[in-house]
Amino acid sequence: MPDSLGSNLVGNMSFGAFYGLAFGSAVAAWSSPPISDTKGFSALQTSSAEVTNTFRTVGRMGLLFTAATGAFTLVSGLSQEIRAKKDPLNPALGSAAVGFMMGLSKKRLDLACAGALGFGAFTFAGAMFGGKFIEDEGWVEKKRRGVTVAGPEFITEKN
Repeated sequence: MPDSLGSNLVGNMSFGAFYGLAFGSAVAAWSSPPISDTKGFSALQTSSAEVTNTFRTVGRMGLLFTAATGAFTLVSGLSQEIRAKKDPLNPALGSAAVGFMMGLSKKRLDLACAGALGFGAFTFAGAMFGGKFIEDEGWVEKKRRGVTVAGPEFITEKN
């Protein structure tokens, strides 16, 4: 495994873990039962089963996002290294791996195959026909220098 792929893998999996835990925290907060008991302070106390369920939800989302970003990075990076090409097929294969993994998380092969096909096709179409997702990679620097963005091209500069 090349060094660049290894560093990308670690970085992307860290990114996935962070956002997975954040998303899992939001899901756990939204899915917690409402406080509807009118017995006073005892209604605010939670049982250990509820706390365990909350941590399980947060951890499951963190693991899922980490695995998804790792699968995408690994498969698309290995595809690029093996084929020695940087083209839309690499992210499509990575997305297909993520779709397959998401389907397998439900323990259903039909969902895994459909997820692989759907994720891969959607990513391939986006990469093939949509061009780059960020047309101007220096947009942050131009914004700092005072160039105003209006549509796909830069129109005016601030005084």
